[in-house]
Amino acid sequence: MKPEKTPMNSLSKTRRPAPGFTLIELLVVITIIAGLAAVAFFATRNLKSKAYQTKAISSLQQVSTFNSAYAIENNGNINTLRWPTDPLEGPNWVKNSHWGRLQPYIFPNASGSESVLQKSIKQELDGLFSTDTGKSAGTMPNTALSGAKIYRDKSGLVVPFAFNGNMVPWNKFAKTSTFSDPSQIIYFTYGFGMFNSDDGKKYTPIPQTGAEVTDNIYFFDDKKTLAAFLDGHIEALAAPIPDRQFE
Repeated sequence: MKPEKTPMNSLSKTRRPAPGFTLIELLVVITIIAGLAAVAFFATRNLKSKAYQTKAISSLQQVSTFNSAYAIENNGNINTLRWPTDPLEGPNWVKNSHWGRLQPYIFPNASGSESVLQKSIKQELDGLFSTDTGKSAGTMPNTALSGAKIYRDKSGLVVPFAFNGNMVPWNKFAKTSTFSDPSQIIYFTYGFGMFNSDDGKKYTPIPQTGAEVTDNIYFFDDKKTLAAFLDGHIEALAAPIPDRQFE
């Protein structure tokens, strides 16, 4: 005889819960994914910043080397910026500009009239700094200096460097022999215009941190700036720039 179906027998066959995530499990997974995404974002950003900085070091080193060559072959005269009021410029603004003076060393294929020379040097600069310097006036898009203010002299060519103000005495050339220890003297770095020409020690707040830094200098994401010294070597310096770097 079959046993009677009782309420107890009916309850013994309970339903299994439907497969799926609980709310807590879902939140845990979302948190892990968000954490991994953040790590990947900052890792990629750091790699990009390092790549920019490596390129910037290479470009700065090249310019520093050829500036040293210029000084050696020109009685120790230091090549720096020339302003529109500088009587040394004369009519040949491109030839006598910062880049024009370096043309035989760093842009040997550039030649011709002022307009042709300007175009040739600009093409070489675009290759040196990996950018189209004509896309945005005063800036260098798609580079570490994107958005940074860039100096242009009367030649129309960009000069992405801030020079030690003591390197620019009006109406004459400064000489390397003017400075007692060239290895301790900053020649130029990435930035706009010049260092303070009175004492080289004025500081202004850096927007990212509020730390005091030398005026008109470009800082990378690691809060350091690259500086070319008068003897040709390159250093990465944190703010504030030590007073010993000026004379």
